[in-house]
Amino acid sequence: MRPDSLGPYTLGTPLGKGGMGAVYRARHRETGDEVAVKILSPRLAVAEGFRDRFEGEIESLKALRHAGIVRLNGYGEEEGVLFYAMELVDGPSLEEELRNGRRFDWRETTQIAIQVCRALKHAHDHGVVHRDLKPANILLAPNGMPKLADFGIARMFGSTGVTIAGGVLGTADYMSPEQAAGTPVTARCDQYSLGGVLYALLTGRPPFRAADMAAMLQLQRFAIPEPVRRFAPDTPQELERIIGKLLEKDPADRFPNTWVVARRLEAMTQGLARVAADDFELYHTAAAAAEAETGDEATDALALAVTRDVVETEVLPPTSERQRLASPTGSIVTEGATYTHVDPDRAAAEASRWASVLGLLTVIGLMVASLVWGLWWFRQPPSADTLYYRVASGVDRGDVSAKTQEAAQTFVERFPDDERAEEVAEWARTLQLEQKRRRMKLARWIGGGDVETPEELLMQRATELAGASPAAGAAAFDALSRLLRTDRDPSVETTTLAKLAAGEAQRLREENAEQRQQIADYFVKRLAKAAAGDLPSVAEAVLALAPESAETAAVRDQARAILAGEASASGRAPVAPDGALR
Repeated sequence: MRPDSLGPYTLGTPLGKGGMGAVYRARHRETGDEVAVKILSPRLAVAEGFRDRFEGEIESLKALRHAGIVRLNGYGEEEGVLFYAMELVDGPSLEEELRNGRRFDWRETTQIAIQVCRALKHAHDHGVVHRDLKPANILLAPNGMPKLADFGIARMFGSTGVTIAGGVLGTADYMSPEQAAGTPVTARCDQYSLGGVLYALLTGRPPFRAADMAAMLQLQRFAIPEPVRRFAPDTPQELERIIGKLLEKDPADRFPNTWVVARRLEAMTQGLARVAADDFELYHTAAAAAEAETGDEATDALALAVTRDVVETEVLPPTSERQRLASPTGSIVTEGATYTHVDPDRAAAEASRWASVLGLLTVIGLMVASLVWGLWWFRQPPSADTLYYRVASGVDRGDVSAKTQEAAQTFVERFPDDERAEEVAEWARTLQLEQKRRRMKLARWIGGGDVETPEELLMQRATELAGASPAAGAAAFDALSRLLRTDRDPSVETTTLAKLAAGEAQRLREENAEQRQQIADYFVKRLAKAAAGDLPSVAEAVLALAPESAETAAVRDQARAILAGEASASGRAPVAPDGALR
């Protein structure tokens, strides 16, 4: 039986119920403010460590203050019941909209995605990862604004072992590969889930479907979803590419952060809107011209023109003749007047001729206007949005060509006050460093290469050392970076080389650590599979070939123990290998 009140709130009608507990509409007894109160299931309170995680996660959520995030108003415990109060959103979730048969077009989906990206960036900047982003956790406010709900719920309950209706907490339909594999969660997990949500909004279904949880987890880790445009052909190719990048299995292949995602979506929307506006303007001009030919005003003007087209003007004949030409109604024509006779058939022919002439002139005018507009358009410098989109696409593809770098430089020079200028400037610096790194690597492969300064000669020397030993190369690049940074008045080239050296040192350290880990994993497997008689040989290989490092420490200790045991059993001194490869 539910309580009538919790904390300062009087509970009202239920809003929902699930394995975690129930949600009620509630009103603050003093202020009258309405909220949504979530009452957690009693069995959660007794789960080991749950209360500590609950309080810790709540503390993190307090820092979130964003229009796109359902606000946390408070939390507490009363008579053993844990609860928290959230902002009340009087609107459906995206899940409810999808279940009711609603299909979101690409424009609606893009606007929702932009708002969600901004909300996620706010949370990520405060160190909070959603971990369970799905259509059910995105609510639509009455004004259409999407709001993210249930931040941190997955983390709060994820390690308790608590299940819901016999399954794991939440749903795996939008779970990132990292979560499915049980590896550490980062902000880029939310990107993957967002990609799944956008996929569902456009297609009406999540990226994958499976008969059970285990199968779904495997699909999330290894399968590639069907292209979005197969189910939603009106989706722009750029939006399909963005969703595909969000759904990359490797987090490193996704976007740097959700702010970059929002900017890409905005650039796409503005670019497509501009194209659509141009197409509409041209169509509207042509339609207006056609309407002018057939509309009422044109008809009146044409009739007036035909009326003024005198077919034949003559001086009236004598009176007797005038009487003969008088109208059957007995109208009298006064002397000295002129009479203009209009031949109906000839007037119709003239009207047709004028209509043809006007139509031809209109078509010619449209062609000339289109040509002039086209020439003007192509002579216009690219806009900030066009340049940004060009550079962003190049960065995503790893394109360090002069065209991409020129676009970045042009953006920085022409739009220094644009809010994206610093980001583009950083991209430009990154592109320059990457281009120089590739040239150095190519020079090492094929030999030669012009070395113009002592600094470049030292860079070449460090590169040669890296080719022989990643560890030695990393140390050399580190030393060179520190050396170049001691210059009190560095040139642009020196600063660039210092950054490049530091980046190369970090890359080599990571590469070296990865190689050592691969060696350690290999020997662990070999020791596990080796027969008893072969263990000493494998152990000797470990000590001879596995370098001393944090990654290989455990397997080297295992090898020493094996050799020590074998020597003790045989009465021989333990084998001491000459050393390991560095």
